[in-house]
Amino acid sequence: MAVSSKFRRRLVLGLGLLLFACTEGPRSGNSLSETQPRAKDLFTTHCSSCHGAAGDLGVSGAKNLQKSKLKLQEIKQIIREGKNGMPSFDGIIEKENQLDSIAQYAKKMQH
Repeated sequence: MAVSSKFRRRLVLGLGLLLFACTEGPRSGNSLSETQPRAKDLFTTHCSSCHGAAGDLGVSGAKNLQKSKLKLQEIKQIIREGKNGMPSFDGIIEKENQLDSIAQYAKKMQH
């Protein structure tokens, strides 16, 4: 069965565009997952076992995040360095944007 040259050109053009779209890099410099980490997922992975999903679990002396009055920078410092029974997450949460996301998520729990 013969394929028309018009169809063949469209097929080649379509495949070329598809390959270009699949190999083109991010348009804004960083991918969405790098620039906007999913805060809830990060919090669940690193924090909820002690603080709970709502921030009020208090396992092993973990502070109730809902009652916290800490500022964003203070939260980030505690995540980085640890405090009292909370270990340092320096080296575990290595990307600054992930640290920012977790701290902002914890800050939003405050009442």
